[in-house]
Amino acid sequence: MDPVIVFGLVMLALIAAKFRSFKLWDELVELLYTERRADWDAAGQPIGYFWRPEDPPVATLPGMAARRRLMAQVRGDDPPWIGEGDALHVKLVAWRLTWWGGWAGVVRAGLGAGASGFGG
Repeated sequence: MDPVIVFGLVMLALIAAKFRSFKLWDELVELLYTERRADWDAAGQPIGYFWRPEDPPVATLPGMAARRRLMAQVRGDDPPWIGEGDALHVKLVAWRLTWWGGWAGVVRAGLGAGASGFGG
């Protein structure tokens, strides 16, 4: 099979995984907003990629900065406001799997393309 087709199919799957991680992040932040509003406020009122609250209106740049800080906080360890097995924890674990899996796949696809001579 042509390596360009294989590479294209792999990249399409990775793009789908990244979009799924965006959607899971939006669901996680919205759940944090609705169920733990004080923790959402303490996190700097983060917004999602496609979701943002209507009340209060959140400015884009501060909301994006809060999103980056919260993502850095929850990539590895659970924050203290997440209980084991609750809906936020389930969303967080699913987001981590798609986020890390997407990046690992991009790295692996890049290494595979370079090793096969596809990259140049």
